[in-house]
Amino acid sequence: MGSARSLILLATLGQRPEAITVALDMLRATYPYDLLGIIHTDPLHSGIATALRQLETVLAQDYPELAVRRHCVTYPNNLPLLDILDGRSAEAYYHSVVEILRHYRGLGAMLHLLVAGGRKAMSIYATLAATLVCGPQDRVWTILSPAEMVMQPGQFHAPADLQRRIALVALPLLQAHRADDEDATAIIDDGGGMLVTREQVRNGLLALLTRAERVLAEALERHPYAGNDHLAEQLGCSVRTVENHLRSIYRKLLLYLERDHPTLGYMHNRNKRQALLDILQRRGG
Repeated sequence: MGSARSLILLATLGQRPEAITVALDMLRATYPYDLLGIIHTDPLHSGIATALRQLETVLAQDYPELAVRRHCVTYPNNLPLLDILDGRSAEAYYHSVVEILRHYRGLGAMLHLLVAGGRKAMSIYATLAATLVCGPQDRVWTILSPAEMVMQPGQFHAPADLQRRIALVALPLLQAHRADDEDATAIIDDGGGMLVTREQVRNGLLALLTRAERVLAEALERHPYAGNDHLAEQLGCSVRTVENHLRSIYRKLLLYLERDHPTLGYMHNRNKRQALLDILQRRGG
């Protein structure tokens, strides 16, 4: 699952779990997913508890070859989230989904996000998280069906006549960037056939890093001439920890450039630290 060829489908779960299996049937006709990740709220006390049990049973029976993993959205203190009810819970849901997406991007996987399940607010925040983390090769999917079409309880697969009336739609996925960025010179990304900015390139790299790696990268950005010993002192960790984090960052940087920004491949010839600084300081063009 850690190779660049891995294809991961992440799906938001609501109280209608059949939305996931109906979409999965259609998607698997084209995409050979290596893993399905179910993004859900509290599995014991929220409204999706029954839906989660039903979905896992159906997946084990009907897709035995597909690896399945749960991802419970939480508050920053790791307490499970029941629902999006206010600004605090909305922010927690958004950041939790961002971290889930970052985890798989950090493994080098291509990501598909399915927002066919869950409340509208959850779909919106999950899609916003994808704009921050996902690259041009990734996809966000939803399904559209006629208002009068109703799946029967326990019907997890749409009959052929109903499936023809369901539309599987790829939502536009635009990478997020700051509108007020003064250094937003556009560069050509011939890997995705689109224009991106230096700010977007920087944000895309940071999205791949763990929290500790991002803290180190941002410290290096603030102190570009600092040695590893000085960085370790500032962050309150050992030099070996800094070195290990940097090795991981460099590996992710090279993979990121090869996969998402092949026109920046010339940066491979630079000193790794300098290439990283160029990206962080928006000199990637």
